[in-house]
Amino acid sequence: MKARALALAGVAAAAGLALWRQASKGLRTQTEADRAHHLAGGNAISRIPSQPPLYAYRIAGKLTSADVEAMATELSDAFDRGETVDILIEMPGYEGAELGAMFNPLQMVAQVRSLKHVRRYAVVAPPAWAGAMITVSDAIIPVEARVFEVTQMAEAWAWVSAPQDMTQPEAPESASGTMSDPVAASVPPDDAAAAARSA
Repeated sequence: MKARALALAGVAAAAGLALWRQASKGLRTQTEADRAHHLAGGNAISRIPSQPPLYAYRIAGKLTSADVEAMATELSDAFDRGETVDILIEMPGYEGAELGAMFNPLQMVAQVRSLKHVRRYAVVAPPAWAGAMITVSDAIIPVEARVFEVTQMAEAWAWVSAPQDMTQPEAPESASGTMSDPVAASVPPDDAAAAARSA
């Protein structure tokens, strides 16, 4: 009985996800030309020239629902193509957001989908509350997320643009140039030989 209920719940969840994805496509009210024009500047969100897989944006002013929809649609299109992307957002000119911008359905769908499609997320000079949320979320979501000060703009760009294989920290090397054993690395050099003999 429990197995049948779990199976039905799984089917219902899968159907709900499929309907949600289809509905999110219908939520797109801007044409591609409208979105490109909107992100070109003169609005709260503008696209900073960058090449995919990096999508970079500058936020200056008060966000509107149209601003958020333009960015969410561009990213959703990349997700639809199966891309794994990196996102950089510069926020030194952020002045808040309209209520509709924070609860835009297309933006909320893009946020959920980003968990699967975003590798790195760098935010420069966010408001304190947003910076705290990003820092906490870095520990609990599968996206690497970091906050940078406005004086760290170059570091933010370098970090978010680092190639995939550059994201893993390198293991320390021993004096001989080989990968070190973490236990041996914690033993002072004079005692390393004795530790090896006693092991």
